[in-house]
Amino acid sequence: MGLRLDLYNHPYGLCVSVDKDNAIVRIPKNASSLVANYGLERNWFYVGNELHLVKPKFFHVVLRDPLERWISGVLEFQQRKKYPVIKFLENLKKIEFDEHTVPQYKFLPAYGKLYFYNMDDGGLDILLKHKFKLFPQTPPLPKINSTKETKQREIQNRIIAAMDKSLVNDIKEYYAEDYKLIKEHLL
Repeated sequence: MGLRLDLYNHPYGLCVSVDKDNAIVRIPKNASSLVANYGLERNWFYVGNELHLVKPKFFHVVLRDPLERWISGVLEFQQRKKYPVIKFLENLKKIEFDEHTVPQYKFLPAYGKLYFYNMDDGGLDILLKHKFKLFPQTPPLPKINSTKETKQREIQNRIIAAMDKSLVNDIKEYYAEDYKLIKEHLL
């Protein structure tokens, strides 16, 4: 496993604490931008291709159910490309098609102690209140726009309804390593 820097032109890297001991691993569609920006607002700094200059001891990783993440990735792709979701699913040739659908395990660093948090089960709040006290006197994360969230949930439900069972099975098979990671560290 190693942090990949070449995935579909996505801004890769880490959000690193001032003391350089802790880092948040950025994984697209796992609230990593939200958490990284939260850190940047509190004097953490971003390290991209200069990873060799900083060697954090502890890496904080937010994981998400791979099927939910994939559906969210389809929604992201559809919003950026203005491509009809159902047409996209009908013409789907491969499971991984942009940075939002790369398996999560491919973003993990090859060294250091990893701490995992479950995005689907309050992991963001736990991350912010972690025993390392990553963000002293941490106010809660900003609330998500409920109207936008409801609309996205409706679109995600349409995506789920349009998926046939073989596609769901293919997705679960493709992300087997992610499911294994979640089983080993979060369940």
